[in-house]
Amino acid sequence: MIISPPELSMLPTLHQQEASLCRSIFPEGKLLLVSDDITHKILGERIISNFHAADIKYLSLQELPKANIENVIKIQENLADCVGIIAVGSGTINDLCKLAAYRADKKYVVFATAPSMNGYASANASISANGHKKSLTARPPAAIFCDLEIIAAAPKRLILAGLGDSVCRSTVQADCLLAHLLLNTPYQPQIFDILQQYEDNLFIQIEGLTTGNINAISALMGTLLASGHCMTIAGSSQPASQGEHMIAHCMEMLFTDSLPETYHGEQIGVTSLACAEIQQNILQTNSLNWQIADFPTNRFPEGLNNEFQNEYNQKTAQYGKFIRNKLRLEWENIRTKIQPHFKSPASLKEVLERANAPTNNQQIGWDSSKYKTAIELAAFTRNRFTFLDLWCGL
Repeated sequence: MIISPPELSMLPTLHQQEASLCRSIFPEGKLLLVSDDITHKILGERIISNFHAADIKYLSLQELPKANIENVIKIQENLADCVGIIAVGSGTINDLCKLAAYRADKKYVVFATAPSMNGYASANASISANGHKKSLTARPPAAIFCDLEIIAAAPKRLILAGLGDSVCRSTVQADCLLAHLLLNTPYQPQIFDILQQYEDNLFIQIEGLTTGNINAISALMGTLLASGHCMTIAGSSQPASQGEHMIAHCMEMLFTDSLPETYHGEQIGVTSLACAEIQQNILQTNSLNWQIADFPTNRFPEGLNNEFQNEYNQKTAQYGKFIRNKLRLEWENIRTKIQPHFKSPASLKEVLERANAPTNNQQIGWDSSKYKTAIELAAFTRNRFTFLDLWCGL
């Protein structure tokens, strides 16, 4: 099935075009503009000034809102007398508006304010409910509007977070291909071919990201939008989220109260390097035959609740002895097929270092012992087979 991407306007400036762009999606009716205190000053006020007062309603989610179900409900309540939503922001605002619009069966558009994450064009929203962050089914925006002057002026940490969220293509592809070769799970190579083309264009312009170079910012934004659209094509987050995301989510779930404030993309840049190291170590192993006698492990670690145990039990039920035999008989063929798509941790680290982005857990304030625990336990938290499952079984 071919899924058309959202309408996209990415120009050096969108100034004085905001209302007409919105009316191309919503020809008539009142619109609800949702922003936080920061994004409202950056762009929200300007958008409102282009509308007649009777045509737009404003909801502020204050400063640094949480991507939780309570804020989704607040948006839904304010949306009752409106035909759609104008989201002004990046990760949190986009996810909240995406889910609220989906639940209300209305459209939304987003004015991006930072190239900080790849969820703009995706059909899922990362929302916390009852203390657990979940990827919930939603609907992509009807349109994405990118004023590159505003996006290039975003805080450098947000720009580097977008880069961090973009370096995991190779670790994700290696995990997806491993699962496909072992368990015949869906694998769409054309999706990764698309993402790699954007990645190649971005990586040669890394130094321009933090100097406000419009071409570099456009390359990053294009990479992030392509990633989100590929998730929609695939029908899940799989083309952009594998072992590296599981580690980051495990850190958040186990150690929420003791973690410093960090951006998701900063975390993914660091965890992608950890996954690349694990993948490299396993791919360099000539034979896994002697190492998998007790794999998958029957032990379930302490410190994870029953919800995760149920996820892990579902996963282990899918392979059992079958996967041990396949690893023993076909490992050389499997690793030969994966290696061309693998990027070494050294090459990924070099990309991040060229932009002065974080490359290790200490740089984002993660305690080393806790980080080691998250790497060890991440495989147990989700019904998704990755190199982490081989790692915890060794």
